Amino acid sequence: MATTATKPVITSAAEGESTPSNELSPAQQRAVERLRDNLNRLYGGATQRLEELANTAFRELFDGDVDEGLSPHKSNSARYQALLAMCGDSLHLDRGLLSRAVRIGALNSHFADRPWTRLPWSIKVELLPLLGADGDLKRLSSGITNASRASATVRSVREWVAANLPTDEKSPTGRPRALSLAATSKMFASGRQLKLVSARRLLVLRLRRLGKSAVDQTRTEIDVTIKSLTQLREELSEE
Repeated sequence: MATTATKPVITSAAEGESTPSNELSPAQQRAVERLRDNLNRLYGGATQRLEELANTAFRELFDGDVDEGLSPHKSNSARYQALLAMCGDSLHLDRGLLSRAVRIGALNSHFADRPWTRLPWSIKVELLPLLGADGDLKRLSSGITNASRASATVRSVREWVAANLPTDEKSPTGRPRALSLAATSKMFASGRQLKLVSARRLLVLRLRRLGKSAVDQTRTEIDVTIKSLTQLREELSEE
């Protein structure tokens, strides 16, 4: 005779309650909420030290210069580059944390005594992409206003940021553009080819035959590419 499978249950020893295995009993729910509150308390204490770390790193590495601290080319700073080399070794930080710390420290200095300084560390990290490649503080200010709402959470801020990324970082549909690894490899292959003097000379000759506008456009595209690749190198170093 066939038997009907029954859903396993767990029983709360404290209250003698039976609940489905994928649900929490009232006692378990209260225990999880206590754990949440305790973890939030501990995280709050830890992030106070992270804020101190951020302010110290920014102040010591860039002498309080906000523009330098937010620059995508900050890895050109000899002191910053030297500290990056120590990450994970004599400096017990990873490069990602150091980079975020410097930017947050710079923003703490720029937005002193404004809503930014009262935001939790986790929210500040979510807002950083709004700076974009051009360091747009006005766009970031809009994000700070949104994140300062009483109902804002890490998740809601992340969604707001994704919807308000710089337009040059989105596809026509409004979603961030994806660059395939194959396309990236092809780009790097072209870069290796351009190491050859003969290849560069041939390209220069062809562009000059097309006229000044083609040369000027190519120079502009080269500048944009150099900037993007510099940022890519820095972001790879953050991991």
